Amino acid sequence: MLGSSRRLASQGLLLACLLVVFAIFRTSPSPEPSQQLNTGYNRIAAVERAHKLDKHYNQRLIAHAADPYSPYRAISDLDEAETTNYTATVVIGRMKEEVDKVQWVYNNLRNVKPAIYIVDDNITTTELHLAWNHGREAAVYFSYIVEHYDELSDVTFFWHTDDEVWHNNMLLGWNSSITINRMDRGNIIRQGYVGSRCDHWPGCPYWVRFDPSRAEDRLDPHRLEGLFNPATFQKLFPDVPARGFPPYFAGTCCSQFAVSKDTIRRRPKEFYERIRDWTMDWDNNDAESGRVFEYTWPYIFTGRGISCPSMQECYCKAYNFCIIDMDQLEQLERWNALRARREEVQWQVNFAVDALQSRINASIEAGASEETLAQVKAGFEPEIVRLTDNLGNLSQSTWEKREDIIHYWKLPTPPTGW
Repeated sequence: MLGSSRRLASQGLLLACLLVVFAIFRTSPSPEPSQQLNTGYNRIAAVERAHKLDKHYNQRLIAHAADPYSPYRAISDLDEAETTNYTATVVIGRMKEEVDKVQWVYNNLRNVKPAIYIVDDNITTTELHLAWNHGREAAVYFSYIVEHYDELSDVTFFWHTDDEVWHNNMLLGWNSSITINRMDRGNIIRQGYVGSRCDHWPGCPYWVRFDPSRAEDRLDPHRLEGLFNPATFQKLFPDVPARGFPPYFAGTCCSQFAVSKDTIRRRPKEFYERIRDWTMDWDNNDAESGRVFEYTWPYIFTGRGISCPSMQECYCKAYNFCIIDMDQLEQLERWNALRARREEVQWQVNFAVDALQSRINASIEAGASEETLAQVKAGFEPEIVRLTDNLGNLSQSTWEKREDIIHYWKLPTPPTGW
């Protein structure tokens, strides 16, 4: 009898606990979107759901976006349908032994026709190939346009070989398959030209000055100012007067972008033939003749020297991935700014070291004594030490911010170079 009473009491207590829990569950408010971000699998998916969860989203749309293609616009069924309503081709160059590297094109891409050039086998292959391997990816891109000018898809993606690489978008997992599949083809048709990368570094906002006589050139030989001059550009664009070029050239790196058929055909086929021939000319340095175009693609296809949409606008317009949380956006932009500043200081260190070496060489040629050479070194040392210390601090801050972003967005391990 006593045992039965205890069992009944235990059951009664259990039932009471379940009722309390049920009551709490029924009366507790749903977690805020910010709480869901912290407890969900990743923040990427949460951002995509944010406009549905946020009751103030539509008001922000009205307040901040009269433009129907504003970065604040919601993701609609029409936008998603536009991704598949247009034909598309992806143009890639590969070495003959890199068969496995491009399998992602065949296995992962949706409604995209491959056009893969073999760049180092112009004799035995029956596939697309270059006449000779010179000019990097630019030679492949221009060759494709010339050879397919009259049979272009609605949208053409110009791309590198690898599926996962550092210069793909971090919030898309540095992944080419995801990037191309998510790119809004309707937006490409409207814009004409869309760079694939949303991070400004490297390439934006004012990357190359079209004036090699300026002292800033010496700070950054990597930026190829020697090629951004009237002599070179009038070979490429003979119809443009020397003073008709933009003062700056800039665009998000790294020669991966999408262009509409109509935009490509705004220029005649002969234009692309001329630039292809210049790119593949053995009298031009292979790396430079290819890389000069890395920051001129926007100019070639739009006539504008600079194509640097904000990170927020890029992700939303190009990928329908709309970041409306300003703290999240500031986090990404702060890291972007740190990387840009770090690279600027690295160039300043290089310039200071080169200047010191030039002064020492000149002093030696003039017969300077060891004491004089020591004085020359002592004159440069404080600035070099200051810049080197600054570079170390910036590198540490950049690394810490990088780790914060990977943790916050629950990103996979980044590729080398990120």
